[in-house]
Amino acid sequence: GLPAGVDAASACSGSATVTLTVGKKKLKTARTSLDYAKGLCQFNANLKFKAKALAGKKFTVAVDFPGNKLIAPFYAAKQGKTGSAKK
Repeated sequence: GLPAGVDAASACSGSATVTLTVGKKKLKTARTSLDYAKGLCQFNANLKFKAKALAGKKFTVAVDFPGNKLIAPFYAAKQGKTGSAKK
């Protein structure tokens, strides 16, 4: 959960930057707004990329909250959802 004393609904506001990285190369970056729904902080980033750009490679999706001091440290600790794409 969130750090003690942080209200989820107020922390989940403003905008974030979502970055898709393949290896060490930043493939796509998108600005997105944050929405608090059903107890979850959600973002709807539209990262358009060609599927073959990820084929057989490891990739990371990182979320950065430059303007939200409440929630940024929490997400920084959980940074880097990593996945692998099959060929």
